[in-house]
Amino acid sequence: GTGYAYWMDREPTPRELSCMVYGSLIEGARGIYYFAQVPRTKECFDEMRALCVEVDTLAPALGSLESAPEVKCETQQVLCKAFAHDNRLWVVTTNTQNGAVDAILSLPGAAGSVEVLFEGRQVQAADGVWKDSFGPYERHVYRLQARAAVGPHLPAGSLARYHVASTE
Repeated sequence: GTGYAYWMDREPTPRELSCMVYGSLIEGARGIYYFAQVPRTKECFDEMRALCVEVDTLAPALGSLESAPEVKCETQQVLCKAFAHDNRLWVVTTNTQNGAVDAILSLPGAAGSVEVLFEGRQVQAADGVWKDSFGPYERHVYRLQARAAVGPHLPAGSLARYHVASTE
């Protein structure tokens, strides 16, 4: 069933709520709604508001019909998926466990600085690989600029190398 908010033993923590939203988006959801009587605390209400802003920012990529390359994570508890839109690539990730973890993500062609959206920081990719740390139930969203490559193995317009996107 879909559950019933009035029967919850406890409200999710803000991190759990974030993990549920991002896990749903990674698994195919393109919109989020919440149960009645949730949130019960200011912390969860603030997290819900922040998540609404984040999902709205990601909406063009989440709803895009453009194909995106496959992104992989060596850490099984970290879900990940790439979305492509308007010559940019978004990699959405979330740690599904209540424990910190270091993860290695791979995306063919990723190189240089990779912007971590909503966090004001960057990570460095080399040879299609970058590392990042995740707190319990933490999400990271990476944005890369796709540059078209032309060559004998890559048709014009293919997403071959990815670099940090400007925040304009």
